[in-house]
Amino acid sequence: ARFYMLANLCAHSKRGAVWISYAVDQYRDKMNGKGFVEMTSLALVMPMHWAALHLCTDDPSEAIICKAAMALMPAEMKAKTRVHYGSHTECQYRLTTFGIPHVALPFTTMNNDPILEDHLAWYKKCLTKCQDPAAGKSSINNHFGSNQHDVLFAGRTYSRNGNEELRSMAMRHVQKYNGGNPKQRRAIVDSMVENIKSKGGRFLKLDADGSSWVEVSMPEVREKIGQMFRNFRRPRASQQQKTSLPIPNHLPLLDETDIAPNDVLFGRKVCHDGNLRLRQMVETMASEYDASTRGRKKQLVDSLVDDIKSSNGRFLRQVEGGKWQEVLDDGVVFSKVSSHFRNYRRNIRDKQ
Repeated sequence: ARFYMLANLCAHSKRGAVWISYAVDQYRDKMNGKGFVEMTSLALVMPMHWAALHLCTDDPSEAIICKAAMALMPAEMKAKTRVHYGSHTECQYRLTTFGIPHVALPFTTMNNDPILEDHLAWYKKCLTKCQDPAAGKSSINNHFGSNQHDVLFAGRTYSRNGNEELRSMAMRHVQKYNGGNPKQRRAIVDSMVENIKSKGGRFLKLDADGSSWVEVSMPEVREKIGQMFRNFRRPRASQQQKTSLPIPNHLPLLDETDIAPNDVLFGRKVCHDGNLRLRQMVETMASEYDASTRGRKKQLVDSLVDDIKSSNGRFLRQVEGGKWQEVLDDGVVFSKVSSHFRNYRRNIRDKQ
């Protein structure tokens, strides 16, 4: 019969479990590749983080079917999947090139019975680590610890229920978040966190050596969710620079007498108290802005915009008839404020 196993590769793979389908000689079945889809589906739905998926076979037609079926896999899983064709010696040699020694496989070529002692010892070790009080309640085993409602922060997009639920909630609240003040934004983020936790979900990230998931502190969770909302602005901001904006009919038109001292007016060579204050803030933050990464630059611009709004300032643009109208699109505001940093840098360079 086809041999499905979880390889005991803790010393060789710190990023997750390894799944091996071994269908060579006496370990192969007579299904001619029909079990491949079921095996792959099982690997995808199991609550584990997969480091790799290896398919070993000595049947050329089955090898072709497996390689063709890889085209139907999600991109993340396809990158972790390899098909090995050949005899026992050839397949096991190719596995060693991926750091999988033949002694880690729970069988021998002379014995049809599985050898599970090492695998069971590894499994017990994983459970002991999860339950060890010395490890702390925040330490979760990399392979078995996370559940479907957990949100994983690991520098890449995870297609799992917790991450999908968080993205879905962020998309539903993005307009309200962009139009709110800092206090309202924090309340939105806290409600999203409570929603995930009410389902038993946690916010996890990998520890320094990548062997276990650890719970993320609440301030860091807020920062990461806030970054998710800011990422939604990027395509809109770039698009607004290329297209002219229609004048919203539902926003009131303001006379010059309606403009407050802390308002910022968009336009060339505008001399207004709010604009002068904005330029002073840009001048103060310019050095840090130039030395920062892209993500940190976005945070600086967002903090500057929040500072203007917290002092009852608005961002206004001039429309037809000499009237003024408030700009509520955060993408446009972000783009305009960012240009102040670029213009300041250009003016300093020109003076030199």
